Amino acid sequence: MEIYRVGSVLVLLAEFTLLLLLGFVFMRLVYWDSLLNDKRPQWLAQCRNLTRQLRILRRQLSSADGAWNRLPVSPRFRKKLNWIRWVGKAMRLAGAARS
Repeated sequence: MEIYRVGSVLVLLAEFTLLLLLGFVFMRLVYWDSLLNDKRPQWLAQCRNLTRQLRILRRQLSSADGAWNRLPVSPRFRKKLNWIRWVGKAMRLAGAARS
């Protein structure tokens, strides 16, 4: 008889926890929907700008055709690219020296 009561209490707690979780998810969705509706013009403008920038970048990448030095990037990003290329060269030379 005691085991039956403990089991039913656990089931009730599980159901209550599930309802709390579903309520939390629902409130999050309502909050995100209100944010989207409030800032829709700003988000759409940002989407248009990012789409335009991605199209320009795609055209630049297709015209570069492997010549990475011709890409118009910021100096910080160019420094990082040069560092990555230097590490790649060092790894290739180390691999060649080992073989």
